[in-house]
Amino acid sequence: MGDDLDGDDYEDILWHLLAAADRYDVDRLNLMCQSILSKNLSMENVATTLALADHRNCDQLKEVCIEFIAMNDMNAFVAT
Repeated sequence: MGDDLDGDDYEDILWHLLAAADRYDVDRLNLMCQSILSKNLSMENVATTLALADHRNCDQLKEVCIEFIAMNDMNAFVAT
């Protein structure tokens, strides 16, 4: 992560980059953002990431989010 960015800022930037990559058909950027977001999932961000992946038709990222949720405590997910 960047030296001047906390986790939330970093995630926000990635979510915005993914949306822009999808909007302007920048496939490589789209895949890079999906990969980074996949590797940085947490119970605090998985719901938002899943919603974004669904909205932007990022099937690979959606699958990773669903697997993450399935492998973790569902009650903790519901609480978020």
